[in-house]
Amino acid sequence: MTVFPVLNVYKCDNLRQLIIPSTINKIDNETFGNCLQLSSMTYPNKEITFSPTMLQGCSSMRTISISGSDAMVNYTKGNQPWTSVKEYVTTINLNNAITSVGNYAFADMTALKTMIWEGVTTLGEYSFSGCTGFTSMTIPNKVISMGTHVFEKCSGITSISFGTGLTNVSTYAFSECTQLSSVEFTDNIKTIESNAFNGCTLLSSIKLKKIETIKSQAFYGCTSLNNITIPSSITSIESSAFSTNSQLQSVEYQGESNPCETDVKAFESINTQYASVLITYSSNDFCGLIPT
Repeated sequence: MTVFPVLNVYKCDNLRQLIIPSTINKIDNETFGNCLQLSSMTYPNKEITFSPTMLQGCSSMRTISISGSDAMVNYTKGNQPWTSVKEYVTTINLNNAITSVGNYAFADMTALKTMIWEGVTTLGEYSFSGCTGFTSMTIPNKVISMGTHVFEKCSGITSISFGTGLTNVSTYAFSECTQLSSVEFTDNIKTIESNAFNGCTLLSSIKLKKIETIKSQAFYGCTSLNNITIPSSITSIESSAFSTNSQLQSVEYQGESNPCETDVKAFESINTQYASVLITYSSNDFCGLIPT
């Protein structure tokens, strides 16, 4: 069989588990629609012609497993096989042989809380954006690459644990994670890309450890940041990296020279009247701030 026809098992009240074999090439509209007891599905990692409404009305769906191997198929926003059950699925289980999460693969799955993804090394662009059900995120040690916007607008995340494989945090990776309160980076992470934590309004604590580069607007609009200690490992801070952080009270830099290029202002729109700036080198400028 290569095709599941329209209404093949539509309203099948006794169907609880669904395994779609890799021989399937096409799944038509609402093929499994309104199977109200269907709680789990195994879906093959391959290009299949599918309808986003194939699971319409399957309100008991909680677990989706992806079978197969290698890089996961890329999708587009609102056009995934599980789109119609995105508010019900709580667990995604990727086969250990799958090495990457596809672009937009699980975007906007608002009930998603648990990922089983032991073999993954790469996270695609927007792969988990808008997954508001996550309350914490642990990046596996095997993950070495993150696409842009990967956890953008995951507004339920309060904490992040980075694995040892990552060396940079990607552009817009955690932007608008509005419940995120603290971040501790591993020693292996060297670069925080532009807008990585833009708009994380509750972020009050960051431990930069051995970061070397902070790109533009990386922590822009993190209005709850009070104190920042910038280690000597940091050699480059780009414009507006910490701008509009209205609660900032102190900045301490432990390096030996200004990490910002001439005329670069990394702390624009902060209340300089209350912020103290401590540096260990002799200068009247630190990224546009006047040392106290």
